[in-house]
Amino acid sequence: MKLTLPQNRILKWALGVVGAILVGAIGSGVWQSVLGPALHAISRWLLDLASLGLTSYKTNVYRSIAADNQSVVSLIGFLSSTTVLILTMLVAAMHLLDWTDDESIKRTDPELTVTADALTKGFSADIGWVRLAPQVVVLLVPIILGGEVLTFVKLNYVNSADSHYHQVLRVVSPYLNDHERAMVESDFAQVGSREDYIKVLSRLEKLAKDNGRTVPQFDPW
Repeated sequence: MKLTLPQNRILKWALGVVGAILVGAIGSGVWQSVLGPALHAISRWLLDLASLGLTSYKTNVYRSIAADNQSVVSLIGFLSSTTVLILTMLVAAMHLLDWTDDESIKRTDPELTVTADALTKGFSADIGWVRLAPQVVVLLVPIILGGEVLTFVKLNYVNSADSHYHQVLRVVSPYLNDHERAMVESDFAQVGSREDYIKVLSRLEKLAKDNGRTVPQFDPW
C-alpha cells in the first residue's frame, strides 16, 4: 500500500521548508556575507549603465548628495506610483473600449450588419490608433520600469552616501569646534564629484582615526 499526499499539501509543505531556509539564511548572516556584496556589485553596475560614461550624470548624483534633500525620495516615489497607476488605468480603459466596440458590433441586428460593417470600415482609420494604443503602452512598460529601477538605485546610493557622511560627522563631532564643523558642512554642501566627496570624508575619517574612533566602511561610486 502506497502512501499518497494531496498535491496542495505537498506544495504547502515545500513552501514552508523554503521559507524556513530563507529565514534561517538571513538570520545566520548569509544575507550580509553573500547577497549583500552581490547586490552592492549589481547596484554599482546599474549606476555605470545609467550614466553611460557621462560625467554630467555622476556630477548630478553628487550634487544631489550635497543637497541632502531627503524629501526628494518621497516625492519621486509618489510620482513613480502615480505613473504606474495611470498606465494601468489607461491600458484597462483601452481594452474595455476595444471589447465594448467588438461586442456592440456582434449584437447588431442582422438587417443592419452591412451598415455596421460600413461604419466600422469608415471609422477604422480614425480609431486605428486607439486599438494600437494598448500595444504601444505595453511596449513602454518595460522601458518605464527599467527607468524606475535605475532611479531607485540612484536614490539608494544618494541616501547611503548622505547617511555615511552624517554618521562619520557625528563620530568626530566632539573633536570639532563650531568653526571647524561649519567649514566641513560648507565643503560638503559644495561637493560636485566623487573626488570632492572622498576629500571631505577622508578628512573626517583621519580625525576619527587620530582620536581612536572607528567609522564604517563605504565604497564611493
